[in-house]
Amino acid sequence: MKSRDGYRMVHIFVALLFAAIFFGSWGIVLSRAAYDEETVYVDAYNPPFMYGKNDEATGIYSALVRAVFSKLGEEVAVRAVPWKRALAYLDMGKGGVGGIYKTKSRLDKYDYTDEIFSEEIMVYVPKGKAFAFSSVYDLAGKRLGVIRAWSYGGEFDEAREKSLFKIEERHDDISNFNKLVVGHLDALLAIKESAELIIAKNNLSDKVECLITPLATNSTYIAYSKKSDKRALIQRINRTINAMRRDGSYDKVLHDIINVEIVKAY
Repeated sequence: MKSRDGYRMVHIFVALLFAAIFFGSWGIVLSRAAYDEETVYVDAYNPPFMYGKNDEATGIYSALVRAVFSKLGEEVAVRAVPWKRALAYLDMGKGGVGGIYKTKSRLDKYDYTDEIFSEEIMVYVPKGKAFAFSSVYDLAGKRLGVIRAWSYGGEFDEAREKSLFKIEERHDDISNFNKLVVGHLDALLAIKESAELIIAKNNLSDKVECLITPLATNSTYIAYSKKSDKRALIQRINRTINAMRRDGSYDKVLHDIINVEIVKAY
């Protein structure tokens, strides 16, 4: 009996050891798979560039990020969250952020890919209340609507720190347009394509107008926190972006997604 019990214990031990090795190996594989999937955050409230719809990140930047990573042969999860939260995740090294500007303060914290798009930031005012505008200093003393936690370029950010104008923040452009048309703002700042979609969707063309001169033209990028040490990945992304530009697939992605967003607007 003792001998049989001894054999039984050996068999049980071997079986448990095998199970531990087997499932432990699968655990390592699964954890590596989860680790290997990159996460890139985008703004949830900035159509047509980036926004959330039906729990999915959509818009131009979401499509561009997925196209680049697909060409790269890497898995990516693109997630739409409020911009302030996206930047918080970026600072914590929890993922990258798409559609972000370069600023002096950010260069110390983030590593950037090559440019993925170029945005024109325009000034919108109530219909019939246009004013001469050629630089940020022409906004002095005005109530301006902006998106919370956004940068509108280095020159604007510096003027903002000096309190050259009064800022009113909201989480999306449509909220600022609603305030503009009822007279609670003197002007708002918005990316041209985003504003045009809002104006078309909400029949605002007889209520607002766009000043001719852009406030700024800003390149956008994918960025990672320096603490994430993603420089090797960024180099691969850059090679992929350049290859897509050469073979025309980058422009095709842009053309297709912009057309989709315009159809949604109209």
